[in-house]
Amino acid sequence: MSKNILITGAAGMLGKAISKKYPLADKLHGRSDLDLANKHLVQEWFKDRNYSTIIHCAANTSRLSCEDHPKKAFELHSGIVPILNEHSSRLIYISTVPIWIREKCSDVYFISKKEGENNALLREGNIVLRTNIFGPANLSHWAITNLTKNMDIQGYVNSYFNPVHVAQLSEEIVKIVNKETKPEGGIYSVFGNRLLSKYDFILKIAEKLSLEKTPIKECRLPEDQDLTLFPADQLLCFNEGMEILKNEYNNRRL
Repeated sequence: MSKNILITGAAGMLGKAISKKYPLADKLHGRSDLDLANKHLVQEWFKDRNYSTIIHCAANTSRLSCEDHPKKAFELHSGIVPILNEHSSRLIYISTVPIWIREKCSDVYFISKKEGENNALLREGNIVLRTNIFGPANLSHWAITNLTKNMDIQGYVNSYFNPVHVAQLSEEIVKIVNKETKPEGGIYSVFGNRLLSKYDFILKIAEKLSLEKTPIKECRLPEDQDLTLFPADQLLCFNEGMEILKNEYNNRRL
């Protein structure tokens, strides 16, 4: 029997945002539900389960962890894709910035995501969604938590990106599910319309939430890091995303 939607990685920042759009969807929150890097367990779990759409958000975004555990990274980002295909009519594969397009890449995280993209695109109608997100976790949460305590933090001046808020991206995913966008499948890139460094991003957060900016210090990576993507298929308003972030943290304070 075919159900509607399955969301993997539902405990993550994007997974939570999508889950709000689909409260009745089946959800795999993390390894406590199912270890997606264990192919045998995955095959057993999916037995007799089929979905119209699977949104594969689950990923290990720690590049260091991926380097330390490459087999698990490849299983989670790539090896699982044929199983997801077998048990869905359509797969939405959440990907990343395709740095492999413009430079030689040996990073396990990016190479495993590239392989995952290739596996997803083997089936007509699947979507590979390339993006770079921000929201109430990760870099944003770290910066706000420390700035609220007036603790010094560092931001990279030579790491650049053009992120989109997870709430905005989840709206785009609803359009993809409804086939209002990219009904034929393929690669779809959704990013923010503002290019800025991680340092400038943290400054924008402080400014938006009226936090003290003096604890924010400049630092540099050994080499420049370009995590931007232009042109994108869809550029969403960065300022609107920052307004969403502000409202999220204001509501937490109430």
